[in-house]
Amino acid sequence: MSWLSFVILTAPAAMAAGALYSTAAVLVIYNAFRTGQAWRFGLANTVTLFRLSLTCVLAGAGMQATIWSPALGLASALIAALALGLDGVDGWAARRFGTQSRFGARFDMEVDAGFVAALSMLVWWVTPAGAWVLAIGAMRYAFVAAGWFCPWLRADLPGSLRRQTICVIQGIALTIALLPPASGLAAPVTAAALVLLALSFGVDTIWLYRNRRSGGAGR
Repeated sequence: MSWLSFVILTAPAAMAAGALYSTAAVLVIYNAFRTGQAWRFGLANTVTLFRLSLTCVLAGAGMQATIWSPALGLASALIAALALGLDGVDGWAARRFGTQSRFGARFDMEVDAGFVAALSMLVWWVTPAGAWVLAIGAMRYAFVAAGWFCPWLRADLPGSLRRQTICVIQGIALTIALLPPASGLAAPVTAAALVLLALSFGVDTIWLYRNRRSGGAGR
């Protein structure tokens, strides 16, 4: 796992974060072999794997909320900012070296979802934002779960700059909330981000419902 775990995590939290990363990495390796991507993993997926390690560090940071300090808040925000910045690098690398794949796109999407979930839990634990902030991290998983009961929700959505932008906004808002000087803004900033996210999911849900008979459009 990332050496950054030793910067902000106590030994028990680092062990828990390492166990989380190991479990996730096994799933990644399994799916890489299953889809034939193991032998051409490439730079893009390697960057995504590093982002996964940063996500696990942030999840581990939440396990030591009782010893939280402004220094830990700043370190966590910087790690989150690094993960956010790298989110654009893996996509660029895949396009630059022609290594785009369904595996890579799904891997990137799942790491994005896990990153937001870990950040939202961390913000709930260490800032004045209420438990409702967890909805930011849970909304995508709730949407997937709803697809088990409403198959039309599982159809592909067309590409959307709006969706990508709002996804980035979630990460930025949650990262800002972790900054010690911005603790008083944690609730309003994350509330605004949650409203935008809910509206975005609402727009996609309406589109999928209206196109449920055609099966949606490819990404």
